[in-house]
Amino acid sequence: MKKYFLIIVVFCSMARGAFAGEFEPAQVSANSQWYLHFDVDGFKKGPLGKFALEQASKEAEKIDALALLMQFDPRKDLHGITLFGSVTGDKLVATALVNGRYKKTQLMALLETSVTGFKKEQVNGVEILSWKNKDEDTQEDKQSFGTFFDKDHILFGDDRNQLLHALRVLAKKAPTLKVDTLKGMAKEKGTHYLSGLLHVKGIPIPPEANFMENVSTIGMTVGEDDKNLIVSMKMITTGEEECTQLQLIMQGFVALAHLSLITNKEPSAKETIEILKEINITKENKTIFINMSHPVEKILKLVRLKMAEAQQ
Repeated sequence: MKKYFLIIVVFCSMARGAFAGEFEPAQVSANSQWYLHFDVDGFKKGPLGKFALEQASKEAEKIDALALLMQFDPRKDLHGITLFGSVTGDKLVATALVNGRYKKTQLMALLETSVTGFKKEQVNGVEILSWKNKDEDTQEDKQSFGTFFDKDHILFGDDRNQLLHALRVLAKKAPTLKVDTLKGMAKEKGTHYLSGLLHVKGIPIPPEANFMENVSTIGMTVGEDDKNLIVSMKMITTGEEECTQLQLIMQGFVALAHLSLITNKEPSAKETIEILKEINITKENKTIFINMSHPVEKILKLVRLKMAEAQQ
């Protein structure tokens, strides 16, 4: 097992759910350029989450061994994960807040024996942990940082200053995120377990994605309502003319995807086409709305077909 993987798994075990798995804007810095939240508890309640747990049961022996080592079982003890941060150059600089049930003594012992350059320091009365791991792309040593905020919360990331600022946010000593831009995207009823926001301004746009140059903000939510999977996306543009152009581009992408599947003979192609037909792209003033609602059972059918095709 790679040391980096063990570190991630160890830290994903930390933080008992005082906030449960639901997204709390007050946990995220107001100056974050992006965030992504996964409500693990909410996901596990629905058919897709139960299917994921069913698939995990096929690797039960390996997961049980890891859970015994760490005194943490991700199938039961992980409640929610929030990633947030900024963009430097072409890289996302991220801090993670993870909620779950854990045993600090066991996890600290694993960290101390599993990483290189492990250190502890006190910053304003808070213990900051640091260690080194190999960057899988460059194979160079990369510094990482983490801290137990209290018995219920853990933060970790690759930027020390961003981590310290996130600590001030949790301590209510720095401004927190306001999520008005996502308001009205998701339906009031249903379980919405994935949400995200990206402020595009200042982020380098590659030539192949130049159609995004006039987009200022992107928000999205994913969840289940009754028996349907619901995906909502909101793209705020710099002007109404730019909004109209973007709507046509997005509709064109969906049409091209549809055409590319018409002659595809794989069993999953038909199900994918049905999903594409459910995508609705509308606009209002300077905002594009992309919505899709599709029966969860049909989504699961597509997933099973894709899994079967991958095994052939």
